[in-house]
Amino acid sequence: MVQQQPALDAINPTWSPFDFIGWGAVPAAKFAGQEIAAKIAAKQLARAAAKRDVSWVRNTPMGQFQSKFKHAEIFGIKGNPNKKSLEAYKKAIEQHVKSPNTVVKQGTYHKKPMTHYYNEKTGINVMRDGNGKFKSAWKLTKSQKEHIRKGNLGGGKK
Repeated sequence: MVQQQPALDAINPTWSPFDFIGWGAVPAAKFAGQEIAAKIAAKQLARAAAKRDVSWVRNTPMGQFQSKFKHAEIFGIKGNPNKKSLEAYKKAIEQHVKSPNTVVKQGTYHKKPMTHYYNEKTGINVMRDGNGKFKSAWKLTKSQKEHIRKGNLGGGKK
């Protein structure tokens, strides 16, 4: 009589490869291999994100950060724009750009070419204009999230 193997997602997430011995080592090894591959891919993604160039953030004039300071609150920065808070805003944008959860996407904003740095987990999008300068950052609405998946915000079409 052949023993029926349960679906992997029906198994407790705290499984060990030894749990599969009765059903054969091949399914356990295959599942463990996929899990290891996913962990390796996540580490590679994190390393690549950490190496992202953020010089464009550093080279953006402080006046641009001041004009967009109303959006700093999405990064937890409150108060009035001053040297300390503007530097904190700039640093938060750099960290957002380097986050492994942030996806870089070429697109548009009001029909102008833009690079989007979008983090699905936080819902925050940072934009860099065609001249390589910081444009703005904000938390996207549900409809904006749909547009960003296509690479366009503000009615732009690609």
